Amino acid sequence: MRTIAQRCADNGGITNITLGELRAELGKQKLGRYVLGSIQELLTDDSLGWFPTETLNPDLNTAPRQEQIVWVYSSAAGPVADAIDVILKPGGRDVAAVLRSLLGQGHGELSTDEKIKAIQEIVNA
Repeated sequence: MRTIAQRCADNGGITNITLGELRAELGKQKLGRYVLGSIQELLTDDSLGWFPTETLNPDLNTAPRQEQIVWVYSSAAGPVADAIDVILKPGGRDVAAVLRSLLGQGHGELSTDEKIKAIQEIVNA
């Protein structure tokens, strides 16, 4: 997944990619639901996160398609990773502080809840 990690780095820490591209990166000929687990492991090993999370979940995505898109981001991408992680895994994090730091400019009129909702809509897209 080094190619994908580099793609993230080249794009400010986040990029979108199809399941077909991820399958090819693994060197697999076919994309099946059991390949999704292998993709998850390799992304995690390279400190990469993804969303929507259900796209790579074989229990939820029982018929994966090569054209399905996931967003892949580097866990070291600073504010981008912080914002995504605080929405996907908020436990023990200061959600309001992360959102204020990320969305302070141009979004000052939004409440913390509205900011969370806006990011959740992006993450769940």
